[in-house]
Amino acid sequence: MKKSYKYVIFILFLLLSILVIGTGGYYLIEDGWSLGDAFYMTVITITTVGFSEIHELSPQGRFFTVVIIFIGFGTVAFIGAQFARLILENIIKGVLGRRKMENRIRKMKEHYVVCGYGTIGSSICSELEKRGFLFVVIEIKEERITFAEKKGYYVVKGNATTDSSLKEAGVERASGVIAALTDDADNLFISLAARELNPKIMIVSRGEGEGVEDRILRAGADVVVSPLKLGGQQIARLITEHIAPTSPAPMEEQLTNVLGFSLRVFRHSEETIITIDKAVKKANALRAVAVKHENGTVENDPEPNMEISGHDSVIMLVRDVSLPEINIHPQVDAKKILLVDDHRALRLLFSRKIRSAGHEVITAGNGEEALNLAIGQVPDLIVLDVVMPGKDGFEVCKIIKQKPELKKIPIILFSADKTKEFIDKGRDAGADACLRKTSKSTELLAKIEEMIATHTS
Repeated sequence: MKKSYKYVIFILFLLLSILVIGTGGYYLIEDGWSLGDAFYMTVITITTVGFSEIHELSPQGRFFTVVIIFIGFGTVAFIGAQFARLILENIIKGVLGRRKMENRIRKMKEHYVVCGYGTIGSSICSELEKRGFLFVVIEIKEERITFAEKKGYYVVKGNATTDSSLKEAGVERASGVIAALTDDADNLFISLAARELNPKIMIVSRGEGEGVEDRILRAGADVVVSPLKLGGQQIARLITEHIAPTSPAPMEEQLTNVLGFSLRVFRHSEETIITIDKAVKKANALRAVAVKHENGTVENDPEPNMEISGHDSVIMLVRDVSLPEINIHPQVDAKKILLVDDHRALRLLFSRKIRSAGHEVITAGNGEEALNLAIGQVPDLIVLDVVMPGKDGFEVCKIIKQKPELKKIPIILFSADKTKEFIDKGRDAGADACLRKTSKSTELLAKIEEMIATHTS
């Protein structure tokens, strides 16, 4: 860019020099010419427009005109060639730069994909850059793409909700995806597509609408964040901290919840001095993470015998009893479960939930495939959708229960409706349980654990 700027300056300087020399030459050579006449004669000469001379030229003036024509024509030709070269260079650089960027993106591994370079997306990218993380931006709006490229970021131009754009950004090799679009539905689609393309990837999604968090989580996101909600919490926290010194009652504030654990701020407003250990027990917390003293100093990982005085604040790690316990590495007797559903998204969602509970999952998309897997793999339990192409769930259930080597395998039939007819047909087919199929996996997981416990006890 600096080189192109220098070229433009040089060209303008050259053109101005010729105009000055031509004007000065005519003014000095020809008697009685004004500066305006000299300038006009210089312009029509170097541009070769073919206008007649404004005054009769002297022999010296004609010779000077010939010199100006050659110099001017050559200069104009040079200027045109330079501008053409600059234009071509920019086009070629753009094409080569884009290809170079695409090649680098194709070689990336364990990076992050940021979907959307709006207000939130650009802020996320700035933080990732500061922390040294490798990332790729997916954006469709030209002006945002330009801003991101000026920052030196790797950018994929396209719709982040499509598989093609996610694949181009290397989602199959990435460590995480951040869905930061303004539309909750788009973020839901990104979560669903990313989870399908890379089952092991971490997905963080933005969600603003009421009740949308649960839907995005069911679609495959690991964490759903509401910037507006977090902003409100931060404002409330600032207000709380502002009024805390004048409040006589102990104050407790819960921060972000992760996997059923929270950080809470306990303020010791009493005038007595107590130890960290006593404060932790009094708050029914797990441990103290940090202490902020009344004078503003902060001590991380305080010792249990450290003393705190009035209005000191202690950040503690607590268990949120309002949420079900989440075990990252469940200590369960892992079972092999055959999940059969023709709906690919639900099959992906349920299999992920079952795996997170500690079990092995094999999947099938139709009745024939389910029978082949049941015979070949002999699972410990079968979850069987009713409505499928070819053999439906009732037929598959009957066939399995008629085979001596498979009849003891517990089968859960699930359908979109839970009418009495569905339950009766399921029992006739030999199913051990009949459930209504929804996108929520809680009931299905509970029934799976119940069936496993019943048939292994």
